[in-house]
Amino acid sequence: QSMRQQPNDIAHDEQRPGSISPLEPENLNWPDIEQTAFQAFVADYCIFSSNRTISRGYLDTLESLIAKAGPSSSMAQSCTIVALANLGKKLFRPVLLQKAESLYFGLLPSFRLTISNEATSTTIQSLMTAVLLGLYEVSISC
Repeated sequence: QSMRQQPNDIAHDEQRPGSISPLEPENLNWPDIEQTAFQAFVADYCIFSSNRTISRGYLDTLESLIAKAGPSSSMAQSCTIVALANLGKKLFRPVLLQKAESLYFGLLPSFRLTISNEATSTTIQSLMTAVLLGLYEVSISC
């Protein structure tokens, strides 16, 4: 038996309208995926200190800062970007990496304006956004 697909098999595949891969970006439930990615990111990267006199932790205030800034803030968007990239690399899912990259390049122009404005460039939200975007860049370069 040959491993090549026969002409009839190709025609048969083209006639199946319901044979859409669940990994196609438009068929994914992005809000659920983003929430799962965020939870995984917090579990992997946020370190909560049991003794703040010894260590302040790492990204331990991230969740409260995002809650205060809101889901459409640059900080929340940058967290989604790094979280999707982190999960995409862990699970070997290029579609998650592609989504992260698309969101990243969508966020850069508005974040550039934010950090070029003296009044908003030194806020904790801007600094945390820069840290998260830096984490994204480091994570995709490995």
